[in-house]
Amino acid sequence: MTPSASSPLLIGCAAGFSGDRVDAAGPVVDMLIAQGRPGLPDF
Repeated sequence: MTPSASSPLLIGCAAGFSGDRVDAAGPVVDMLIAQGRPGLPDF
């Protein structure tokens, strides 16, 4: 198994419902990028 295959996938919760808090996604995405690992925001 390669190191990238065993790395955790980070999931950031950006809002409860799509469009209800458009301001919430920015800081969540910034944090995911800063971690330097695979990640995705969830709405």
